[in-house]
Amino acid sequence: MSKRKVEVYEDLLPDGRCKYRMPYLDKLTGKRKTVSVIMDKQSASNYKLAKRHLEERLEKIFTEVQDNNMPLSRLQELYFCEKARNLKESTLKRNKGSIKRICEWLGNDSLINNLSVSYIRKTLMEHSAENHTYNEYLTRFKGMLNWAYMNDYLEDRKVIDKLKALPDNKKLRIEDKYLEREELQKLLDNSQNVMLWHYVIHFMAFSGLRIGELIALLDSDVDQEYIHVNKTYSITTDKIDTPKTSASIREVYIRQELKALIKKIRSWIRENNFKNGVRSEYFICGSDGEHFDYYAFNKYLKELSERVLGRTITTHALRHTAASLLIADGVPLETVSRMLGHESSKITKEIYFHMTKTLREHDNELLENAKVL
Repeated sequence: MSKRKVEVYEDLLPDGRCKYRMPYLDKLTGKRKTVSVIMDKQSASNYKLAKRHLEERLEKIFTEVQDNNMPLSRLQELYFCEKARNLKESTLKRNKGSIKRICEWLGNDSLINNLSVSYIRKTLMEHSAENHTYNEYLTRFKGMLNWAYMNDYLEDRKVIDKLKALPDNKKLRIEDKYLEREELQKLLDNSQNVMLWHYVIHFMAFSGLRIGELIALLDSDVDQEYIHVNKTYSITTDKIDTPKTSASIREVYIRQELKALIKKIRSWIRENNFKNGVRSEYFICGSDGEHFDYYAFNKYLKELSERVLGRTITTHALRHTAASLLIADGVPLETVSRMLGHESSKITKEIYFHMTKTLREHDNELLENAKVL
């Protein structure tokens, strides 16, 4: 064992036992860390035993770094140490949670270069009730493995290449990703008993804002011509934050029907705030003047759509409804994408092609039955 100058510190615990600890510098992260062990009492003999034990643990840590066959717990630490520099707090927290669970399932002490495809697949399958859940876990874990390979911690990328996604058994038809005009009208007609949620549904389906963008929207962000989208509410951190991408920062033009809706919403909010004795800076707020509750709205929308439409509608579907209504009225795809704040959107394109195909089929039916003479 190579000799290193180390210091062992002794901390006497209330129950008479002694904690021996040895600080060291983590060469990969540059952070000061400590290894420790607790012995039954403070004594010269226990000091020697603890020192030998801690030196062996340190040697193992430094050997893992040199051999590049580190445990998953170590890889996870290094991975998120770097990712913290360029990921939003909410995204980092979400990814950390998933990766932490996966590493616990696989075994935090499992060495990364010893992991097999069959073991990873079997473990993730055991903890995934649906294929789409398995695929989400797999995507996040492969992201970390790929980072390990690019940084020379993982020797071979065969494991990454062999881990394939499963067929998505939850994949929705494109028609289920937005509402037809008649369906939207049904939701609006049946939500008049809770006007707050009625207006949230209506505004999202007309403006195309994300739910987080609407929750964070201030009254001052809405002027005579534009809705200025420059922040969002993070469900993960429960904070108002900057948008995920630069394309999300945008100005949504207020067309006439949207202008009329905004007028109604403002009138109702003012009246409601007066009744509740509150003042609010938010465009749409709860009874306490604070931003409205994401979870309460989601629950309401789920129950309402299942009762009225016989299927579950998400906030994404309301946003996509705005896209479908505009596309049906002949608004170009690029204009719709900019309004929704997309750099590129697969779903918006799918809706566009589905809508144009439907319109073409309708036109063909009209032409088929047309009589010139």
